[in-house]
Amino acid sequence: MKIEKLVERDADSLAEAMLNVMLDTMLQVDLLKAEWERKELRKRQKEGIERALAKGVKFGRTKNDEFRQKFNEIYPLTRNKDNPNYVPVKDAIKMVGCSKAMFYNLIEEIKNPKI
Repeated sequence: MKIEKLVERDADSLAEAMLNVMLDTMLQVDLLKAEWERKELRKRQKEGIERALAKGVKFGRTKNDEFRQKFNEIYPLTRNKDNPNYVPVKDAIKMVGCSKAMFYNLIEEIKNPKI
């Protein structure tokens, strides 16, 4: 028998029809098991987060004032190329000590402050 025949819905014989039903059932069982495992994983993750929050653990990036102060000093130097103290953005990122994405996120915070 070819594998293509097993997947087809049209069966030439009773044995093929039964085999198709068994394969479909096995697939459904595997899918249900995977879905259940995913739900259990989410449940355990949620419990772990709740325990951590109860202990006082804080999630996410900390707002480091020293880091932001460095950014606030260096960022204005990247704005005016005519300034003798001009610093290219690439160098400014190294001076601040952050990633490129974080540097641009800080710029967005300046442009669009949260109230």
